[in-house]
Parts: sequence; C-alpha cells; structure tokens
Amino acid sequence: MPESSIDFATRRRYYNLCDPGEPLPPEDDRNVDIDRMAGGSVRAAQLFEGLATDFELSDTPLCKLFSGLPGSGKSTELRRLAKHLADPEGLRLLPVIVNAEELLNINVEIDVPDVLMAILYAVEAKVLETAGLGREPMRDGYFKRLWHYLTTTEVEFKQAQFTVAEGVDLVAELKTREPLRKKVRETIGRNLNGFIRDVRAELSKLEDQVRKLPTDGRPYGGLVIIVDSLEKLAGTASTWHPVMNSAELFFRAQSPWLDMPVHIIYTVPPALMTRIPGIEFMPMIKVRTREGQPFPAGIEAVRAMIEHRVPRAELPKVFGEQFEARVASLIQWSGGYPRELVRLLRQCFRYRSYPLDDAEFERVFDEVIANYRRQVLLEDIPWLIEVSRTRWVTFETTEHQASADRMLSINAIMYYPNGQGFYDLHPALYRIPPIQAALANDEPADAEG
Repeated sequence: MPESSIDFATRRRYYNLCDPGEPLPPEDDRNVDIDRMAGGSVRAAQLFEGLATDFELSDTPLCKLFSGLPGSGKSTELRRLAKHLADPEGLRLLPVIVNAEELLNINVEIDVPDVLMAILYAVEAKVLETAGLGREPMRDGYFKRLWHYLTTTEVEFKQAQFTVAEGVDLVAELKTREPLRKKVRETIGRNLNGFIRDVRAELSKLEDQVRKLPTDGRPYGGLVIIVDSLEKLAGTASTWHPVMNSAELFFRAQSPWLDMPVHIIYTVPPALMTRIPGIEFMPMIKVRTREGQPFPAGIEAVRAMIEHRVPRAELPKVFGEQFEARVASLIQWSGGYPRELVRLLRQCFRYRSYPLDDAEFERVFDEVIANYRRQVLLEDIPWLIEVSRTRWVTFETTEHQASADRMLSINAIMYYPNGQGFYDLHPALYRIPPIQAALANDEPADAEG
C-alpha cells in the first residue's frame, strides 16, 4: 500500500462529514432511520410512535417533557415527529420549533417569563411567516402591549439600564442584558397569574389564526410547539446547581405555566430524569444487551451510520486489512451514542498517513478515557460501580443523586431500550483503574485506587 491511501481532499471531506455537533435534518443523506430498523428494537421507535399517537388522539392540549443527550438524535427525531404531525392526511398541525439556545441564555437560571416570552415570540414569528408576512413581530402585537404594561407599571423601566429602543427585539434583549432580565422577572412576578393568563389568551388567538390560514388542501388543525435545546441548560462550574434547580422548579408537575391551550413538547436536561417523573428519554442505540452481550441489530444500525459517512469500500483505506475489527471497536466504544460515534470517527481523520497503525488507532480511545478520568470524581466511583452491577440508577444519599445529575449530563451513564430499559456505564469508564479493579474483583470500589 502507498504511504497514505487517502489524499488530503478526501480526508478533509470525511472529516467534515463527521461533525459531531451538526444536527441532521430528516432528509440528509447521512441520516439513518434507526428506529425503523429491526422492528424498532434498537432504540426508540415506540417512543416516538407513542408521542405521535397521544397528540393525534387527544381532544385536550398535551404538555410532554422529553430529554436526551446532545447528539443522541433527539432533535432529528423531534423534527421527524413535527413532519408527521404536519401531514395533511393526518392532524395537519403547524409545527413551531423553538430553538431555546437562540432565544434564551442557557448558562443562567431560567424563569417563567423568559421561557414563555421566547415561546410566544417564536410562535408569532412562525404564524406570520406561514401567512407570508415575514417574521418580524406584529407592530400592535403582544410584545408591544407587554412593554407598555411594564413601563407604565414600573417607573424604573425608563432608566437607561432598562430601556429598550423602538423596534428592538425584547426577547433578544432579555437574553443578553441581565439587569433588564432581572427587572422584567421581578415586575411580572408580582402578577404572574395575570401574565400566564395573557400568554394563554395570545396562544389561543394565534392558533385560531392558524386554523384560518389558506392552504393548498385541508386547513391546519392547530399548533404543536416543540421547545428544543433546553436540555442544554448547564450553567458554569459555579452555577450548575442553581441552573438545574431553576429547571426543576419550572418543569415540576402541575405547574400552571405548563398548562397551555396548545400542544407543546419541552426538551429538558438529562439531570432532571432523577428529579421529575414522567420524562420521556431518548435512549442510546442498543449495541449490547443488559448482560453485556453484543446486540446484532443495534450494531448493524450503528454500522449504517458509519457507512452513510464513509462508504464501505473506503474503510480499508482508513483502517487497513483489519477494518472489520476496527469498525467493531468504534461501534462498541461509542456505546450506541450517535454523537460519540461521529466524534470517534472524526478523530480517525486527524492523522497524516493511512491506513492507521495500531498506536494511532488506540490513541483515539485513549483520548476518550483521559477525558472521563478528568471529569469523574473519586466520590462518584462507588456509585458508578453500583450502576454497572445493577444496571439501574438508585440513590441512598443526596450525594448519589448529585453524582447521577453530573454523570447523566456528561454521558458517563447511558440508557438503553429493553422492555423497562437499563443503564450502563460509558465504555471508557470500564478502563478507569479503580472501576476496572473493583469489577474484576467483584468487591466494593476503593476510591483511592
């Protein structure tokens, strides 16, 4: 074989086809309809079919909470769900996808006014766009009336630090200006019930407008709102717990602000799985069984993801004669997590000569192990070993719950479909010495190991 079996242009193309941060629309050639493979047994077909059925059958508006790790395919599947609900042969709902990352500061605590205003802003813009009127907020719309209310209720809004210029987007200002955000929260909080009532009335009015919009067939049956990217709420090292607590308060059961007159799905941080019941969770692709044995259907699904980026005929040029074994290693090391798989695959294109030798290939995994060793704390280890042994997440102490919050957020523990489902550790954690030693000896972990 020549010194390098892949030229620079090809390597660069594959590197960019393997962008772990790139969300794929359903029609992208790299997208694999995983949930239709093997009767939906490899991931979450029943989950999304269940969500669609609930919306299709319910006479009353539903609020659903949904979570998943960034890059798990959640956003792609939610867009697939939106497309299904918009089908003229079905309910024909107008989907509004609210990108929370664009409209909210996801590094600070959230509160009711910020989230509901972001939703209302996105819905108003989508209705105007669908009606062919652009995406600018209505001149006599809700936000103009809200700003008038704020400035007449609280004189401090006339001070320079709180003013919002004519024509400037209030929602965008709230995202970037902390003093203004704090003042708006405080003022609205004094009449929160009235604010919620106004938001409900505005959403009802917008849904009525949607039903009257001209179409090329059946009229729209209403709205479905998908608030995506809220699962990315994280804060900084010093604000992580306050941010999670604010999310828990917002999404707790029976909160009046979750009771809206239209169908709505919120994505929520994975850490809330241990705090709030009833959250639907996007599982990993099942590449192994609860007992740790390979799961062929899941392995084939992940292999299809690889070959939709790097054609099968090209794999020997990257991995050499042992390409089958190396692809199998990538699949198992990914743990069935799509973003991890794509990240590992991209790492394979960072070298200068091909096919990769053994040391270069192993270095891809060494980097993953090192990353987790930096993030897993000594006090996390005994609890992680218990998860590995029981294949479930249980708590004996608040420290266990704090560990679970963090481990779910960094993908150190992974959830798989299998009847009631099961949890397992990320494959890299099994290479952390104290975990490796404790499981080998089947003894309680010594965190000092």
